[in-house]
Amino acid sequence: MKKIFSVLILATLAFGGCLNNFDEDEKSYSDMQISIQLNYPAQSEFGPQAGVSVRMTETMKGTVYEVMTDEKGMATFTLVPGRYNAVATDKRAENATITVFNGSLNNRNISMADDGSILPIDLQASSLSQLVIKEFYFGGCKDNEGSKTYQYDKYLILYNNSDLDAPLYNLSLSMTYPYNSSGTNYDIVDGKLIYDLGEDSWLPAAAAFWTFGPTDEVVKPGEQIVIALNNANDNTVTYNNSVDLSDPSYYVTYDPEDFYNASFHPAPSANIPTSHYLTVPVKLGTSNAWPLSGISPAFFLFAAPLGVDLTEFAMNPDNQNLYNNMKAGARFKIPMDWILDGIEVFKAGDSKNNKRLLSTVDAGAILFTNTLGYTCYRNVDVEATEAIEGNKEKLVYGYQYGTADLANGSTDPSGIDAEASIRNGARIIYQDTNNSTSDFHMRRQASLRD
Repeated sequence: MKKIFSVLILATLAFGGCLNNFDEDEKSYSDMQISIQLNYPAQSEFGPQAGVSVRMTETMKGTVYEVMTDEKGMATFTLVPGRYNAVATDKRAENATITVFNGSLNNRNISMADDGSILPIDLQASSLSQLVIKEFYFGGCKDNEGSKTYQYDKYLILYNNSDLDAPLYNLSLSMTYPYNSSGTNYDIVDGKLIYDLGEDSWLPAAAAFWTFGPTDEVVKPGEQIVIALNNANDNTVTYNNSVDLSDPSYYVTYDPEDFYNASFHPAPSANIPTSHYLTVPVKLGTSNAWPLSGISPAFFLFAAPLGVDLTEFAMNPDNQNLYNNMKAGARFKIPMDWILDGIEVFKAGDSKNNKRLLSTVDAGAILFTNTLGYTCYRNVDVEATEAIEGNKEKLVYGYQYGTADLANGSTDPSGIDAEASIRNGARIIYQDTNNSTSDFHMRRQASLRD
C-alpha cells in the first residue's frame, strides 16, 4: 500500500510504582529529582538538542509535569514518588522530510531510592501512513434511563491525511492481547514486550483480523471512511445517546461464518451494500465474537504488500503465536513493515496500565473513561492546516467538545473545531506523531452525533 513516508520520532515512557509518598516524620510530600536522557539512533544524522518537550503524568491524579531538554538531550524533573507516564516528542525537518524518533520505558517503579537517577530512553525511527485513525469510538453510552450501558455501537473513522489517493488494497485492522491495558500483561518480560525484536519485530493480532482484501477502492485526499465495528444499524432508534451506523457509505466488520454472536455482530442495515463488508480470512480459537475492549483497547491498522494472499499468510503456523502459551490466546504475528497506524488506550485513573503497542507504532497512550459516550479524536495539526492556501478563513475556532475540565480529561490544544471546519469547507491536516498522548484527546461526543 502506498504510504507517505514522513519519517517520525517520539519517545514515550511509562513509569510505575504505587508508593507511599507521605513523609511520616515531616508530614509533607518528599521531592526527588529524576532525569530522562534521550538517546538517538547511532545511524541517524540527528542528535540531541535543547528544547525538546518531555512530559510526565502522574497516573492517578492526572497531574502533568513538562520539562524541556538541555543541549545534551536531558530533561530533569522534580517529582514525588508515584506512578508516572512520560512522553517526549522530537520532530526534525530537512529537504521536505519530517523525522520523528520514538522510544518507551514501561512500568518503572520510582521511589526515593531513585533520587538523582538518570533513565536512558533509546529512540527509534518510524514512518507515517497516508491513512490515519481519525476517531475511535468504543466505550459505549448510557441507555435512555441512564442506568445501564450500551456498548454495541463501536466505530472507527479512517482519514486520508495526505495529498495522494490512499489505496484500500489488503487494508486490515485488528487489536492486541491482552484486551485491556490494566492487569498483568504476560507479553512483558524483564520490562520489554516479547515481540520487540528489532528488525524482526511484530504485532499480535488477537484471534482474527478484518480486511478489505484485494480491492481497487481508494480514499481521496482529505476524505474519510466510517467502519462500524459491531452494529451497523441506526442505534439511536433504541438508544437516544448512541449513533446511527446505517449510512450506505459506511463499512462494517461482518463475517457470520466466523463470528455469529448476534449481540456483537447483528445483521447490518439493508442500506449497507455487501461489498462494504470487511471479512475474516482465518479465525483462531473458538470465540463466536470479536470482543474489542470497551475499556482500553490497543488497536492498529496494517496493509499486506501487493501479491500477498492474507488467507495463506494467516494459515501458516509460522505466522501464529499463543499469548501466555494458551490456546485461547491464539493470535497472528503481523510484520512491523506492514503496520500503518495504531492507537493505545489506557484506562483513566488506573495505576496498572501497560503498553501493548511498540513505540514505533504508538509511543504513548490516551487516557480514557468509558460508558459516557466519549470518543478518542485526533488533534489538528494547526500549523499544517493553517498553512493551506485559503484555508484559514474557513477554520472554526473555539473548540467546545474537549474534556479537559474533567478528571483525566483532555482536549485539542489547537483550539480548532475540526468537524465544524470541515462542514465549512476547510481541509484539515491531523497531527500524526505516532504518539497517542500527543495526537489524541478524549472528546465529549462522538463526531457522528455533531
